[in-house]
Amino acid sequence: MGAAATDLDFEPFNEKLTTTSGISLREQVKWADFRDDARRQGVDLAHCPGWQLPGVVFVVFKSCMLVRWPRRWWDNCQVADPAPGGNPSFEVDRRRFDALASFYGNRYRGSVVINYVLGALAVLCALLHAAWFDHHHSRLLHGFELVCIVVIVCIYWRGRSPGPHGGRQIPVDPGRVWNRRWHERWLEYRGLAERFRYAELLHPLEAEVVNNFGERDQHDAYEDRGWAQRYFEWRFRETLGQHRDAGMHEPQRYLERLRQIMHEQKTYHEGNAAECEAITRRLHWLSGFCFAGTLVACVLAMRSNAHCLLLPAAGFPALAAAAHGILATGEYIKLGESSTATAGAIGRLIGDVDARPADGQVRGEPVKSLTELVPEVRAFWNLVTSEATGWQATLRDKNVPLP
Repeated sequence: MGAAATDLDFEPFNEKLTTTSGISLREQVKWADFRDDARRQGVDLAHCPGWQLPGVVFVVFKSCMLVRWPRRWWDNCQVADPAPGGNPSFEVDRRRFDALASFYGNRYRGSVVINYVLGALAVLCALLHAAWFDHHHSRLLHGFELVCIVVIVCIYWRGRSPGPHGGRQIPVDPGRVWNRRWHERWLEYRGLAERFRYAELLHPLEAEVVNNFGERDQHDAYEDRGWAQRYFEWRFRETLGQHRDAGMHEPQRYLERLRQIMHEQKTYHEGNAAECEAITRRLHWLSGFCFAGTLVACVLAMRSNAHCLLLPAAGFPALAAAAHGILATGEYIKLGESSTATAGAIGRLIGDVDARPADGQVRGEPVKSLTELVPEVRAFWNLVTSEATGWQATLRDKNVPLP
């Protein structure tokens, strides 16, 4: 029943998407993939739409880098609780895309860790065979090396996101074995989750703001927009005519909710910046340790003919390369810097909002109309959407790697 209800919810948009204007075959693939994810996710939004092991690997890796105990593995893609005081009109969409983005984000980043670690292990197997040549273990080492390489290639082909010029078009088949688009789905779903997170702020302002926010470049034709942008616009227009939480029209309650969302996002970006900095620092430490170990092994090898020194002399650089690959693919440095800048900008906006009194007991006059908050809402919307667009552009070409 859950699957049927989910499909029914999207049927009006599906008809609009496929009949009112053209949509590319590539966008049809993305839309079909989302419908399949939503079907498997179910109405309660708590069911993971696929295999979780790569996501578990990333959660464990992140916990090791941050020196903290890993959370339970099944929390990988658990949907967040409804936002306290949030507008219910967009809660289902926000929670759905938030859970899907967490699932595919962890799965993609876990595949990055797995592939680079397996690449280093494959090199170590070859070095072990060369350092301690033993016919008895030769086949075992070569077999393990081959397994590592095969798993790397399978993960790559399973999860890769083909570019628009990356060869033949993938079929509109959500059940396909290869080209599952883990990385691309993560970016799409995260972008939608963030837009629905802040849509509740625009919703009560339709008379003052929505039309202005809807102004577009004349060259931005509807036919050129992807399914995600069309879906957000469709859902926003659909909810304009529905019953809304009347409290969100009250200026004081709206102001409190605006402050709450701003503080939540400021706290999130401060935490994300700290995590990215810690992961970057520890991966650099690991690379530095490997570099020092290589120097020591090379010096000792010059003084001795021991074949065992081949393992650290060549193995440490392979491990350092894996650490650098994880760091570069994850773009932790850039994402940390972006979160730091965003947290600072939100902090300045919070100062502007706090300058407006929340009730008549403080200095000045209380906010009496939502129109007075339009500048702050506009600035906040532009800030968070441009930040989301920025990190998506940073990660756009970071596909599932082949080490």
